[in-house]
Parts: sequence; structure tokens; C-alpha cells
Amino acid sequence: DGQEAIAEVAKDELDLVIDARSLTTRSPERDARLRAMRLFGDDDHPAMRFRSTWAYEKGGGRQGLQGTLTMHGSAHVVELIAEPARVVSDVTGRLWYEATVAGTIDRRAWGVVLRGVLLGHAVQVRLHVRAAVPGVRPPR
Repeated sequence: DGQEAIAEVAKDELDLVIDARSLTTRSPERDARLRAMRLFGDDDHPAMRFRSTWAYEKGGGRQGLQGTLTMHGSAHVVELIAEPARVVSDVTGRLWYEATVAGTIDRRAWGVVLRGVLLGHAVQVRLHVRAAVPGVRPPR
């Protein structure tokens, strides 16, 4: 769950920047260990970025997104699956695009090598994306 994310959403495109310190696993102890290991970010590269380059239908309302994930200053192509998105409004009337995007990455591709730590190479990534709908402002 990235709590600090900036996303731009357009038809078949997603450009998402995430503050790596905001990622959580819903386990404070595990989060502390992963941050200490600098699994997703460090002082030199505090943000991650996913930019889709191609989208396609997966069926069941899901959409496949192929794009570039930049982490630790290195970029690699990954595939993520987006669940059906929805548009919701907040108490001010502003419209938000919400979606869940998930996939599996191999941490070694970004040079994340953890010696003496029992952690698989494949890391499951699940992001809950919430972005303002462009061009729509709340009524005054």
C-alpha cells in the first residue's frame, strides 16, 4: 500500500511515483526490517516509478499493463495487472480514480541482494492507486 503516491491516469496509461518510505506490508515489525534493508528505496533513491508503455485486456474487466519500473536508480520492464477501476467522489465533490494494480518482481533485477536474510527473490507487489480525475474540479 503506497500512502504517498502521485499518479497520472489517462486512457491505457499510468504514470505512478511512490515514496518508498510509505510502502507497508500491514506488519509494523516486517516494515521496519524491510526499511532497514532498503528493499524498495534508499537515501539516494527515495522514490519508485512505474510508467506503463502498453495496456491490453486480460478479461473479467482486468487490464494488463506493461511498463518500466524504476527503483534504486535502475529501470526494468515489468507486467502488472489492474483490477477493474472505479471513479469515486470525496466529501468535497472531487472525483478520484481508484484501482488496484498487482504483479511479481524479482528484486535481484534492481540489485537488491540480501545476504544472510531469508527472503525470496520474487516479491509480490500490490498497489492501491488513487489519483484525481484530470480536468474535474469540485463545485464551489
